Amino acid sequence: MRVSGNELLRTCQRAFEGFGLPAGVDRDAADMVMRLQLLGLPGTRFACAHLDDLRAEHGEAPGFAYHRSVPELDAHGRCPLSIGAAPLDLAYARAMDLHATATARVVALRDPLLMVGAAVAYGAPDHSFLLSWTERGEAYDFVVANTGKSNLFGDPEFWEQSGESPGESCTLTVACIPGEPTDCLGELRLSRGPPRISAENFAQREAAALAHGFEIPDQLWAPLAEAARTVLVPASDISRTLGAGAGQTDND
Repeated sequence: MRVSGNELLRTCQRAFEGFGLPAGVDRDAADMVMRLQLLGLPGTRFACAHLDDLRAEHGEAPGFAYHRSVPELDAHGRCPLSIGAAPLDLAYARAMDLHATATARVVALRDPLLMVGAAVAYGAPDHSFLLSWTERGEAYDFVVANTGKSNLFGDPEFWEQSGESPGESCTLTVACIPGEPTDCLGELRLSRGPPRISAENFAQREAAALAHGFEIPDQLWAPLAEAARTVLVPASDISRTLGAGAGQTDND
């Protein structure tokens, strides 16, 4: 099924609201999925792999503590959809306070690639983000500069073949860097060669998605659309008065 970016964003947000994610986190989670799709990465597939976890009403809420002066969230084996952009908020707030590079960590996190989508969507004037993790023996680094240019180090073919089920738990480190991450990029390129997906390649994928929308397999779109319908209300004079439902345009 072919859908626009706005339709994907709104459907995901309603679905995540239906699963009980808090206001704000549901929007962050929808942004993660849509931005990954925008970059040509399997956002909806990763999201659908975690729908059962989101439906569950049991389990510990993400915990927060400081570990050696670094803020640390314990995701308890959940994915970034459950915690939204909180790690980015923590790193950015500390960087603003310190006027220097600051970090935050998330332990026991599954499929941290979803947080890459949040980093692309995040508005951090004059700051850049570096997200790093190791999954199944492969190290990944994602860099998003304050100019919006993104570079991904790691093997994207891994993601082409994954997402059917939740990945293993790992630790995600988020660094917020004032200005352009020039030194950081130089060190990464020196140690691992050029990015596997470059800023130019990301831009091409994004332009193609904006022009043509997304082709989402029915088996991935159906559960998201079904969950989104749970937060809609039947049409009535009262619901119309209150402004429930969509408006006359796709941007309402």
